Amino acid sequence: MTPQREEFLARRKQGIGGSDIASVCGLSPWRSPLDVYYDKLNIALAADGLGESHPVGQTAALWWGSELEALIAKAYTVAYGEKVCRYNRLLVHPEHSFFIGDVDRLAYTEDGKLPFIPRTGEITTSTGIEIKTSRYASEEWGAAESDVVPMNYLLQVQWYMGLCKNLHGIHDHTPFG
Repeated sequence: MTPQREEFLARRKQGIGGSDIASVCGLSPWRSPLDVYYDKLNIALAADGLGESHPVGQTAALWWGSELEALIAKAYTVAYGEKVCRYNRLLVHPEHSFFIGDVDRLAYTEDGKLPFIPRTGEITTSTGIEIKTSRYASEEWGAAESDVVPMNYLLQVQWYMGLCKNLHGIHDHTPFG
């Protein structure tokens, strides 16, 4: 595991993030509220089949999703004509420190400026991008370009919208369809 990945996972233990919220609400197909609790306290460990243990949730699907994220972000730019970039800061709500998140990407502003102020981290765009590599074959997804998405992903997007005062919408882009 890279030092950057270790730092990312350590930051996630500081509160409830967007990828945790469906589990906390009991609406995740993969994790329970107890799984999140154990993960935050680094209690639960799972064997990966290679003789190594790792925090619950470190699966092949998550690895592939992380590896494909940059490629899908590029596909988003091609499809929608909006330049995007990573925002490598942990977002923390100003009044509720447990309320945290990591948005996958931010779209540049309409006038082509960087979507955040580098010195302060203040977000200046109104568009966040949440990237998913899930399969469209699921009956929980609507037709391409519809607003029908699985509840667990909808909760994640709403969590980020509540966390970022400037984000009015998050486009959930899955280029497979």
